[in-house]
Amino acid sequence: MAADEVSQSNQAWQAKMDSWKLERDDLNQKLQDMLNYNEQVRDECLKKVVAYKEKYADYKNKVKMANQQIGVLTQRIARFEMA
Repeated sequence: MAADEVSQSNQAWQAKMDSWKLERDDLNQKLQDMLNYNEQVRDECLKKVVAYKEKYADYKNKVKMANQQIGVLTQRIARFEMA
């Protein structure tokens, strides 16, 4: 009788261990999927940051050129008014 109880207890324990192992494996897979997704999103964000930096540098250069053009035109107007 005691041997049957021990055997049943061992079987129940083994079933629980198998269940926990499956759950652990599932959670590990989900974690790996999340890590992969996180890396993918990070890479996409870095690409966007680089693109925005390039656009900002281009915009900054255009503003600089426009300000220079405004300066030149202002000098021409000043010369015209003095003449």
